Amino acid sequence: MDYAYAYLVGNLILFAPWLLLYMLLGKVRREMIVVGLLLGFLSLLTSAVFASEYWTPEFLLGRWLPIEDFLYGFLIGGIGSGGLHVIARVRGHHKITRHRLVHTLVELVCIVAVFFALLSIQVPAIYAAIGLLLVTALAIYFKRHDLIVYSFFCGVLLCFVTLLGFVVLLLFYPDLIDRWWNLEALSGIRIASVPGEEVLWSFCLGLVVGPLYEYASGDKIKPRYNITRLYNPKTT
Repeated sequence: MDYAYAYLVGNLILFAPWLLLYMLLGKVRREMIVVGLLLGFLSLLTSAVFASEYWTPEFLLGRWLPIEDFLYGFLIGGIGSGGLHVIARVRGHHKITRHRLVHTLVELVCIVAVFFALLSIQVPAIYAAIGLLLVTALAIYFKRHDLIVYSFFCGVLLCFVTLLGFVVLLLFYPDLIDRWWNLEALSGIRIASVPGEEVLWSFCLGLVVGPLYEYASGDKIKPRYNITRLYNPKTT
C-alpha cells in the first residue's frame, strides 16, 4: 500500500462532513471559510514542529510545501465553526469590525508566541498545543459565558468526526498509526486504535474554533431548538 496519498485521502474523508455543513448552513458559509483559512495558515506555520516530533507524515509536495496540512486546517476549522450552528442561531450576523479583528489577531499572535516559547523549554508540541487550547477556551468563556455549551458541543463534534475519519482511513491504511506517529513519545492510550492525544487535541480544538467567529464578531447566539417545546408541545 502506497502511504504517500494517505494524508490526502484523510482530507478527502473530512471533506464530506465539511461539504454537508456548507450546503446545509448557507448563512454561515463565510464564517466556515474565514475560520478554515485561519486554521489552515496556522497549520502551515506549525507544520514543521509537529512533523518532527509528533508524527512523520508523507506530503505529496514534500515537507517544505505541506499542502495537506493546510487542507486539514481549513476543513477541520470549517467543520468546527459550522458545527456550532447545528444547535445555535445567531441573532443577526455582523461583520467583524476592524477593532475586533485587530484585537483578536493580537490575541492569536500572543497564543502562537507562547506556543513556541513552550517548545523552547522542551515541552512536547502536542501537549503544549492542548494546554494552550484549553487556556484559550477558558479565556473565551470568561468573556462570553453564553458560548460555553455551544463550545463543548463543537469539541464533541470534532472528536466524533476525528474518530470516524480515522476508522474509515485505517480501512485503507491499517498500519498508518504505527508508521507515522511517534508512539514512544505519547501516553500509549488509544481510542478505537487512535492515539488518545489526537482525540484530546480534536476536542480542545473544537472548544476554540467552534465559537471563535462569534467571539471575534461579538454576535449573540441562541439555541436553535427549544428543548422544552420539543417535549411539551403546545396543544391546539
